[in-house]
Amino acid sequence: MTVAVDQELFFVGENLTKEDAYAAKREGVLRRISQGVYVRSDQDIDEAFSAFALRICKKRYPDVALTHATAWWKAPTGEPHALRVFVGGDYPHKSPFRGVNRAGELEEAYIVQTAVWPDFTDPMMYERVTISDPKGEFEMWSSTLELQVLQQMDATKVHPEKHLPESTLDLMWRQLQDKHGDAALAWNVIKEVSKRGKKPKKYEAKRFGGRFYQDVLRDIPFDDLVRGMSEVLDTSNMSRDGILRNIIMMDDTTRNKIVRIIIMRDLLTDISSSEWDQLPPETT
Repeated sequence: MTVAVDQELFFVGENLTKEDAYAAKREGVLRRISQGVYVRSDQDIDEAFSAFALRICKKRYPDVALTHATAWWKAPTGEPHALRVFVGGDYPHKSPFRGVNRAGELEEAYIVQTAVWPDFTDPMMYERVTISDPKGEFEMWSSTLELQVLQQMDATKVHPEKHLPESTLDLMWRQLQDKHGDAALAWNVIKEVSKRGKKPKKYEAKRFGGRFYQDVLRDIPFDDLVRGMSEVLDTSNMSRDGILRNIIMMDDTTRNKIVRIIIMRDLLTDISSSEWDQLPPETT
């Protein structure tokens, strides 16, 4: 048996033969954490998965893209003992990685693949990113920042680790405004991205618009504001000052309805604004 025990990660067919893998596992030198993937028996599963999960993912699933919180951090997410990597590919799949922690307890980490059928020819949705780990650097596909903020609007019950803190979502939004020039321009790009791909994110765009509408409203031209107001009340005899006074004085429900009509009018072709709060959650 020839195993370089100073290494931390072993792939059968790359730096480990099937015969040596079988012997090393039988003798307690290596532990198999997934099919064809081994680590030293004394390695903590959380430490091994934290360090090498994305490299393992690239090896096992070459045609996927990082999504959700994983795309932002470029690393596994979740609490210790419950680490997850989220990717999008052509089919749903959940790949477990089993090992022991330093207390000798058996634990599991997962790579969770969602069916999104990524189009890697669309630079508005996917980009190449560089990943670094203890073995060096490599490249993977990742969701763009515009797609990441839409993914954060997913109504997710099964894997809450997909979601980032509100403060991080605020940071992502600020970065998009800096990237595109202002909130209205950033919103236009997000709307365009929400319509693309085999699995459009129209509902997610509506949720995002509802979350950040005040920033977007600040950059909406006055004529667009008037057109939005005319859909819910008569503005034909109002002066500019009168319209502004009405905006200030109206109740929050009416104002929010107007704002949502304005910033989402391109997305309301088949869903009326009155249905906003009754949309069924889309579980992923």
